[in-house]
Amino acid sequence: MDQFIADPALSQIEMMRKRVAFNWTIGSVISVTVLTVLAYFINADIIGHFGMVLLLFYSIELPLFKLHNFDFYQSIFLGVVILTAFVFMLIFGGYTYSAGLVFVGLTCVMSSILMKSVKVAFLLFSLYVVTILALAVLNPYLTPHPDITPQINFTFFIINTIWMSAAMMFFIISYLTERNKYQIAETFRLQELDEAKNQLFTNITHEFRTPITLISGLVGEIKSKDGETVKSLDQIKNQSRKLLNLVNQILNLAKIDSNTMHTHYIQADVLEFLRYLVESFHSKAESKGLTFAIDFHLEELLMDFDQDKLEAIVTNLVGNAIKFTPKGGEVSIAASMENEDHLLIQVRDTGIGINETEKEKIFQRFYQGKEDSYQEGNGIGLTIVKEFVSLMNGTLQLCSTSGVGSTFTVCLPVKNDAPIQSIEPEKNIDKLLYNEDAGQDEFADELPLLLIIDDHPDIVNYLKKIVKGQYRIIEANDGIAGFNKAVEFIPDIILSDVMMPKMDGFEFLKKVKSEFRTSHIPVLMLTAKADRQAKLEGLQLGAEAYLLKPFDKEELLVRLRKLLDLRETLRAKYQQVNLEATKLQESGNPEDQFIYKVGQVIDKHLDDDSFNIAKLCRELGMSHTQLYRKFSALTNITVNKYIRQYRLHVAINLLKNSDLNISQIALEVGLPNLAYFSRIFTEEFNINPSKVRQSESFVGRNGK
Repeated sequence: MDQFIADPALSQIEMMRKRVAFNWTIGSVISVTVLTVLAYFINADIIGHFGMVLLLFYSIELPLFKLHNFDFYQSIFLGVVILTAFVFMLIFGGYTYSAGLVFVGLTCVMSSILMKSVKVAFLLFSLYVVTILALAVLNPYLTPHPDITPQINFTFFIINTIWMSAAMMFFIISYLTERNKYQIAETFRLQELDEAKNQLFTNITHEFRTPITLISGLVGEIKSKDGETVKSLDQIKNQSRKLLNLVNQILNLAKIDSNTMHTHYIQADVLEFLRYLVESFHSKAESKGLTFAIDFHLEELLMDFDQDKLEAIVTNLVGNAIKFTPKGGEVSIAASMENEDHLLIQVRDTGIGINETEKEKIFQRFYQGKEDSYQEGNGIGLTIVKEFVSLMNGTLQLCSTSGVGSTFTVCLPVKNDAPIQSIEPEKNIDKLLYNEDAGQDEFADELPLLLIIDDHPDIVNYLKKIVKGQYRIIEANDGIAGFNKAVEFIPDIILSDVMMPKMDGFEFLKKVKSEFRTSHIPVLMLTAKADRQAKLEGLQLGAEAYLLKPFDKEELLVRLRKLLDLRETLRAKYQQVNLEATKLQESGNPEDQFIYKVGQVIDKHLDDDSFNIAKLCRELGMSHTQLYRKFSALTNITVNKYIRQYRLHVAINLLKNSDLNISQIALEVGLPNLAYFSRIFTEEFNINPSKVRQSESFVGRNGK
């Protein structure tokens, strides 16, 4: 049914009215068919003739529901039915012998409520009233039809009364049901719109805060480091342009909504302009490990185009292609002629692609697909592309396969009506500076290892500049890569963004804190997501600190130092060998659990003098580097020293609480060389093992 009456041009509320009217008509056809058969069966032929006329009208009306202006034909149909009922009531013999047909016109008036025009509904009501009044005037002069006997008249009056009442009840229920469906759908639509707006403002806030952070930070750098002034000024210029571009996009949407967006054509070499535009994307693609290709089939093409709008179209499409294409992929832009009067611009990529359900939504304002909900962006880029292409009388096509890649094709008409002008597009449009030298080699190994996770390369470069000389640095551009590097390198501290692709900062934090190899690492969340709920969520998941962009450089450095200072408290706790395993085992602290697990493994191999770090690593499922870095972070001593201390603490416990002699105890704790055992025991406890039992505190297992 929905497919039969479907009309994309109608709004939801118009489709609701159409669906109710169609249901009403179908129900009426069924009822009239039954009553017509009954009339002929009991020899009330004149009533059957009336039913046949109605069915003829219905057969004409039903196909008209496929038309866009079904309201117009529906109003004509209802008017014809009212007049037909009036004529047949005259034939039947007036009110007294109407067999209940007086209700037919009333049901038509009821259904006219669905009319889009109140005027039409009022006219139908007026027509019904006129027919009733005319029938009242003519009633004394009418003769009953032979088929309308008192018994048939009474029977059909009762049947029609019940049927019409049921029909009106059906109509009301159908209308209310459809209206409720519409209201529910509208509620969901408004909720989605509200969520989209909230997401928009969240994303815009995030994007505004990033360039503002860089601009304010770089200004501070200029004041303190004259030698890097030129490079800092270049970054400030790029970030200012990016901030201006974000504002312009929002203003462009406002102009589109108010129909005040106009084109400003110039006539110039469009291919030269395109070459300038795409030149700046080479370094951006290379920094991601992408192959970037330009394929222009013509040397030059003189045509009319709007410079600003074409720039927005191309930079949005190419920027998206690079953003959503993983390392090792390809991005290309091609330009060619079609039928000598149209320019084709194609942007291809081998990225994540777009699935079928999202193809219809991808150009909707504020829409962001599932794959890019944590990518930079605000969901308006492709909307602007579509609107600008339309303003330039062009067409935009999308061909995409999920997991394979996408191709956006822009087709623009070639005309030569505008005045000829030279073009001077700015190079390095929204160009990011990826060639910052990390300079990690100059750092000494003893400097703390800092993992920076942020999908914005300029933020990463700026952070590296801030901490340069104070930390060794490793970096990642998304949560998954960040987690893998955290597990591999076991950094001393992690500085992570929240809104990132593939895995957001909260999910990353949850994984880091639940992984025993990395659970000890302090994490500072550095983000533009400034709402209170996000901050609380980060802290509840285990973040040691939460700093909002734009941040103060000195505050960041102080927070990093304080987090490292807090680790000294942990070291003081875990440097002390704890043989009370029960307390550690029952603790919910992951670091207590780790130390308990290490102690359990050492206990298992206590009498094995060949037990070493390699065996401990195998038992714990960790690499040598991972164990070394985690152990160093927790205790600030080597693993070998901890194993030796553990053996010695077991030894002194045995000396105090057993009758074993010193040689037996040395063998029991895996230190069979008695001279070596005595020496390191004395170094650890400042007492010779032979004198432990002579002290007043010693009490043997048998009380001797």
